[in-house]
Amino acid sequence: MKKVIFALMMIILYFQGVSTQNLTQVQSTEMIIMNVVAPSGLTMRATPSMDGEVLYIIPTRSAVIMSNDEMVSPVLDEVGYMQGSWVFVEYEGQEGYVFDGFLTSLPLPIHEFEMTQFDLDLIFPLESYIDYHKLIPLSTDSISTDLYSKVIHQYEDGSKMIQKNTMTQYHLKVQLVDADIWDAYHILLQMMSTRSEMQRFMESATFVANSNGLVDKIKIDLPDPVTIKMTPTGMVEIQVYSDNMGCTVDVTRS
Repeated sequence: MKKVIFALMMIILYFQGVSTQNLTQVQSTEMIIMNVVAPSGLTMRATPSMDGEVLYIIPTRSAVIMSNDEMVSPVLDEVGYMQGSWVFVEYEGQEGYVFDGFLTSLPLPIHEFEMTQFDLDLIFPLESYIDYHKLIPLSTDSISTDLYSKVIHQYEDGSKMIQKNTMTQYHLKVQLVDADIWDAYHILLQMMSTRSEMQRFMESATFVANSNGLVDKIKIDLPDPVTIKMTPTGMVEIQVYSDNMGCTVDVTRS
C-alpha cells in the first residue's frame, strides 16, 4: 500500500516540473550550484582558512553558487574527519570562502516520503529518494532462489539499487556515481526528520580511515545498521540492513 501511495505522489510531483527540485544544475563551465549540508549552517569566511574572518553563516539546505574560475586553496584542510578544499561561493549577494566538505551537488531530500517516519528507519526514505531522483530504471533484473529474492535496478547514469530479501533479513544496497563518501553521509543525515534524530545519527557514526589517513568507510549503528564505503570502481556504496520481515522486494518497477 505504501508503494502505491508513493507511486501516485511520484506521478503528481513529476508533472509539477522542475519547480519541485531544490537543486538546479547550471550547464556552464563558469559556475555550479551546490547544496549546503552542514546541519548547523556553513560558515563563509573572507579568506580560505579556518582562521579567516567570519562573514556569514549560510543556513543548511541553502543553495550557493560556486565559481570554477575562482581560486581554490591548494592546501587541503581538515574539519573533523573530513578532508576537503576551500572554494569561493556566492550566496544572496554575499561572497566568500567555504569548506567544500559541507557542500554537495546531489539533490537534497525535501519530500515527506524521503524522510524517516519512525525509529530512524532509512530503508524506505532511501528507496524513495532513488525512485524520485533517478526516475525510471534503465533496466531491472530479478533473481529468485529458495534462499533469497533479489532485484537489481540499473540507472542511466550508472547508479544501481539492489534490494535483497532473505529468510531473516532485508538488505538494501545503493551505488552512486559522481558522489563521494561525505555526499552519501550528509544525504542520509538530511533524511532525519528531527534534530534529535540527526544528533543520534551523528553520535552513532564510526569513521574508518585507510592507510593514507582518509576516511573510506563509515558505519552507523542504528536499529537498521548502515555502512557507507567507496568501491574499487570509485562509486560510493550505501548498505542498510533490516530484520523487519515486513520489507518486500518490489518487482513492479520493470
